[in-house]
Amino acid sequence: MEISQEVGFYLLHEKEKALCSDLRLKPSNYLNAKYNIIISALAFKKVGKEFKKINAQKCEINFDVNKASALWDFFRQLEWF
Repeated sequence: MEISQEVGFYLLHEKEKALCSDLRLKPSNYLNAKYNIIISALAFKKVGKEFKKINAQKCEINFDVNKASALWDFFRQLEWF
């Protein structure tokens, strides 16, 4: 999906741009999901719990669980949580 004209495109790293394009996510939706997933992961860490893929799928994001799972994998790979 072509996302270069979408709002928020300039805020993304090249890898994030590729991920959004592959998952067919608008940058603004991706940034919202990124925020919600990382905030949730930090809350889990604060209480000593492991943040699992199922937890990412339950975050307040407005797309399917497969995309949420892909984001969780991406963020884990980058060691963001």
